[in-house]
Amino acid sequence: MIRESASAVSFGVDVRCTVDGGQWFAPLTGKTVSFSRLLDIDHTVPLANAHRSGAWAWSSQNKEDYFNDLSFDGHLIAVALTVSRSRGASGPEDWQPPYMGYWCEYAVNWIQVKAAWNLTATADEWSALENMLGMCSADLAIEIGEPVTVAETPAGSALPTPTPTLSPTPAPTSTPLATSEPTPTPFPTPTPVPVPGATPTPVPPPTPTPTPRPVSTATLAPTPTPTPAPVPTPTPMTKQEVEALAALRVEGLVGVYLPGIDLSGANLPAANFYGAYLAGADLTGVNLVGAKLQRADLSGADLTNADLRFADLNEANLRGANLTGANLTKATLSQADLSQANLTEAYLLTTRMFNTNFTGTNLARADWKNAFCRDPAVELGFLCTLEELKAAGALVALTDPPHGFSGKAVINFDIAPLGTPVTATIGSTEVAATTVTTDGDYKFRIHQPAGQSYVGKEITFKVGGFAAAATATWEAGKEDVLNLLTPGR
Repeated sequence: MIRESASAVSFGVDVRCTVDGGQWFAPLTGKTVSFSRLLDIDHTVPLANAHRSGAWAWSSQNKEDYFNDLSFDGHLIAVALTVSRSRGASGPEDWQPPYMGYWCEYAVNWIQVKAAWNLTATADEWSALENMLGMCSADLAIEIGEPVTVAETPAGSALPTPTPTLSPTPAPTSTPLATSEPTPTPFPTPTPVPVPGATPTPVPPPTPTPTPRPVSTATLAPTPTPTPAPVPTPTPMTKQEVEALAALRVEGLVGVYLPGIDLSGANLPAANFYGAYLAGADLTGVNLVGAKLQRADLSGADLTNADLRFADLNEANLRGANLTGANLTKATLSQADLSQANLTEAYLLTTRMFNTNFTGTNLARADWKNAFCRDPAVELGFLCTLEELKAAGALVALTDPPHGFSGKAVINFDIAPLGTPVTATIGSTEVAATTVTTDGDYKFRIHQPAGQSYVGKEITFKVGGFAAAATATWEAGKEDVLNLLTPGR
């Protein structure tokens, strides 16, 4: 992978043990990929396809040789993760590369591999290959014999004896094929039992060691101390790459090193960030519903209005993180470090906070009364109390319960885009503000300031600066589901 990169590679946090960044060309899509976690190394002829084409009869050693064959550049290719999963074990009759500029080389490589390993093919397969070979330049002449029609045969049954199938013959021209395209060579006639043989490389006879001659002693110049080569700086992932890995439900984000990355508004439900380093990251408005963040380092990260419902933050480091307005409903914060973190206006309904570090944690106007400070399966008094939170060092106070609002924000009958501002006003005073999260959702609370009364006062709303049709009347402790529709003008 290091040699194939078009630029100097960078390494992960475990320097020189894991290739992290570089520039790799993924021929199936015709695009360059700059992060190794988004690539697979795959077989041109997938293993399952080879199996049903005759490899079922091979010995274990032959199968291992096929799996690891590096003698032909077109046997193993770099494939984008998404393409690898969509292709599966399909042959060209069912799947062709999205990048048509690679069709010629793909078809030639497929033929080369199948002929070299005496693998058979179906009529539909050959028909698809002929179609793809139509993308080749006129300089390439390939003669295709009668296709071998092979029914899928279970292991242990005899396949029909294959007949000569393909015989690509390069026409002599002065113009070479496209860069990196292999020159087709005549294929061997397949045998009834296709077992490729490896020709042993002759070992040259040992060179006799000459008799040493006495030499005069000379004073050697001091050997200069070599300057160590600088370690390349890892190429940071982009928001799009992180979202792609999260969507694939793979472990490509486990332990990832992404300090200070901008993931604001990213859609990462159920992402697996176990042990990841995200210190100082911008995670404002991010969708992390059901995400795995156990032992992740989120110290100093900005998680304002982040959606962390059902997220597992067990033993996570959230020291100094900003969780203002974050939705932590049913999340797990057991044994997490929340020291100096700001959870103002955070939603803590049934949030599990067993043995959590609350030193200097700001819980102002958060619904900490609904959080679990003990396991409800073990203790009856499991809800957090003002006294124990203060004793743990948290900054909390008893205030009048707010009036909460949640629902959908809609502009001209369309769901409001992610990040659209939503505000509430009483009289001429803006009393609450948030931004739209996933699927047009919004949520905020309107608190009554000390010494003032909002009881019975009308609340008006705006979405993206446009007045919403709905209004409400403030009432302490009430929770309203209110969809805000605005014509957008």
